[in-house]
Amino acid sequence: MLLKQISTMLSANSIEIREYRQSVAVIQGLTDETIAKLSNYLDFIPSGIGGHFVRARSYVGIVRLRDNLVVNVLPKIKMENLLMMLNYVYDVPFVWEEEASLQECQWLIKFLIRIFIDRVQRLYYRNFRRSYWLVEENRPSIRGKILVKENLNANRFHPERIFCQFDDFTPDILINRIIKYAIFLLFSLDDGQFRNELRYIYALFNEVSLVGISVEDVDSVIYTRLDEAYQPIHMLCRLFIRHVFVSHKIGDQRMFCFLIDMNSLFEEFVRKVLQKFSLNYRVKGHPNGKYLDQSNLVKIIPDVRFLQQKTEDMLSVADCKYKRLNKIEDDNENAQIINSDVYQILAYMVGYQLTKGILIYPKDEIEHETEIDVLFEGIIRKIFIKQIDLNQIQEQYLRAFARQVEDIVLV
Repeated sequence: MLLKQISTMLSANSIEIREYRQSVAVIQGLTDETIAKLSNYLDFIPSGIGGHFVRARSYVGIVRLRDNLVVNVLPKIKMENLLMMLNYVYDVPFVWEEEASLQECQWLIKFLIRIFIDRVQRLYYRNFRRSYWLVEENRPSIRGKILVKENLNANRFHPERIFCQFDDFTPDILINRIIKYAIFLLFSLDDGQFRNELRYIYALFNEVSLVGISVEDVDSVIYTRLDEAYQPIHMLCRLFIRHVFVSHKIGDQRMFCFLIDMNSLFEEFVRKVLQKFSLNYRVKGHPNGKYLDQSNLVKIIPDVRFLQQKTEDMLSVADCKYKRLNKIEDDNENAQIINSDVYQILAYMVGYQLTKGILIYPKDEIEHETEIDVLFEGIIRKIFIKQIDLNQIQEQYLRAFARQVEDIVLV
């Protein structure tokens, strides 16, 4: 087979691979530092003829190795279903209004950039917000009130200036800073397709300061009726801020990545679905300060906890496993189940003194649903193996899935 050779030193190239798949192309010129920095997200396999194949793990998105080379990792599920998962986890419902854009942009990041640009422009011309902001400034003229102490300290030798405090009606507020920072991040990921449009919306926020924004900053915003139009765009900004990062610098270029860990997304998605559609119990995530042993060395962190609505007594726990399964060779009946997963959920059940636990996998990772009876400490504990079809993500299906889980938890 004739292999395609791609050099990191030549003109712009892109490689497309799917989760858990290996590239056909051989990449030349990768440094040891690049391979080491990306080893948590991609596998680099020597080709035997120089260079490396790239094999994806459970991350989807893009890695811009250099300005001239991008690796695009596609999800193994349909793109529209990945977007549905992102919608549940990040609350960005307007993605479904952009079906035409999805057909044009098969790369996840390009689709997200496309709808982000459109929504930011719409926001700016319809709902752009300014607000009064308390400003302290050393000025050439008086505005507002003079801060006497600060003025003495700052202007002892500068009588031509005066230190003042005043209210400024400005767009330079947090809700606009979040958007400007997200635009700044997207410049690093764009291959030129959206460059002019990104520059245009960046210029719209010319009066807004460019400052670093964290996920916590986005979560701290309290929306009113006047600025509620910002919320869905901020959720998209939150997605970018959480998943765009600079891996390292090569020469005068930085290597940017936009990568979504499908393991974490799957866990959060399942938990959100159960929280939304469950009726007869409360659903919570990871607990704080729960340990299996008396020395507090082995922490118990189930993905999902099911609690009584009134008493909050624990009913059951679940763990979500988005991964390719290694078969159990000695057990034909339950060959699709991983030993370590069973041990893990059993440890959670013992720690919480429960008799029921659930392991949840994507449908294509297990052959069928089943249950396992484990006799431990004289008590029979049931472990239920459930599947969720990530290529059938509609509300009716998800509601039915939540009801099936409910039947397990409450019976």
